[in-house]
Amino acid sequence: MQVEDHGRIKLRYLAQDHKRWTARTGLPFKHPPASMFPLKTASAMRMFIRAEQQGRGEAFAEAVFKAYWERNEDISDPLVLGAVTESVEGLSADELIAYAESEDGKHALAEATDAAMERGVFGAPQFLVGEELFWGKDRLDFVEDMLVMGEIREKGLSVQFKL
Repeated sequence: MQVEDHGRIKLRYLAQDHKRWTARTGLPFKHPPASMFPLKTASAMRMFIRAEQQGRGEAFAEAVFKAYWERNEDISDPLVLGAVTESVEGLSADELIAYAESEDGKHALAEATDAAMERGVFGAPQFLVGEELFWGKDRLDFVEDMLVMGEIREKGLSVQFKL
């Protein structure tokens, strides 16, 4: 089997897996078309860093995720990223795009990537709860368990699991 065939098989599986998650969660998810891969996300990530510096990172990330995962928009396209940015109150597309293309933006993303790698991050989605690392959306139950247990311990309560 050639590498390209393996990639197509994986994409077909991921499309089916995403349909399962859509059915399970009720979220309006659409699998992006294979023609969109590989997707270059460096500009979006640099723009996120700048939006985060302005206190709008969460809103920006949500807008980018909706554009990509709900509307199948090509978030590697500067025009798409500009429109997404303008949809977030308090952000300027011109400013974020300029930052993404700047040496400061490139350096900030390289630093963030290095810091993530030092913590053991190796793929997406990956979640850190304290020092505990979880990889994959199918591990969100474990993330939730860790957060709940931390909250319970913080309140000084004990937990008993019954089967």
